[in-house]
Amino acid sequence: MLEVRNVSKNFGGVQAVQSVSFTVGDNEIHGLIGPNGAGKTTMLNLISGLLSISGGEIELDGTPVHGLPAEQRARMGIARTFQNLRLFRNLSVRRNIEVAEIRMRGSKVADPALLSDAIDRFGLRGVMEHTPDSLPYGQMRRLEIVRALALRPKVLMLDEPAAGMNHAETDQLFENLTWLRARHPCSIVLIEHDLKFIMSACEKLTVMNMGRLLATGEPAEISSNEEVIKAYLGQGTHSNGRTKNEKLETDA
Repeated sequence: MLEVRNVSKNFGGVQAVQSVSFTVGDNEIHGLIGPNGAGKTTMLNLISGLLSISGGEIELDGTPVHGLPAEQRARMGIARTFQNLRLFRNLSVRRNIEVAEIRMRGSKVADPALLSDAIDRFGLRGVMEHTPDSLPYGQMRRLEIVRALALRPKVLMLDEPAAGMNHAETDQLFENLTWLRARHPCSIVLIEHDLKFIMSACEKLTVMNMGRLLATGEPAEISSNEEVIKAYLGQGTHSNGRTKNEKLETDA
């Protein structure tokens, strides 16, 4: 559904992303992970069109999109949330969702009941006339996801959706993503620092470090990959005697 081939991004003399390639299968939950500064959010910006690539190619369902503006990519089926919330704070929850629906005018919108079902599932029905600033943080995160769903995406990219959530909210997010993929089959690209969450949620992971591709594979492969362990945790052992390899596998 999504193919990234040898994508690079330069900011002046700085190479933020260096010839990274990975694929996301149809209806797959695909994790994009790595230490802080690895280039993960930059990659989402390149896929969604907020940034232009310096080299490489990006295809959505076999169609090149790397030369298209962000709005056109959104209409074609690339939707996203943001690491730092980008809600219209002076608009109600209802209007925030309707903004995305308006962008789809002129397109054939399938499954008209999707948004109503998502509003109920993500717990927004009782706050539709509230403004985002009046909502708890976790509910604002859920609003961003529902707003992205208004685009009926083929690929939904979530940038740290569990950030700031407590354990119960993270568990609920996992259940909601499982429901979402069954209710509206789409591929999901997930950036998240909670390794336990992402290892449970994803069928495949791509690991970046310092702008480069470090590894791609299933969670079991990634959790035992020495280069990944080194990038996250360094080398050696902890004071409790466990190796850092063991810690990554246990925490994940």
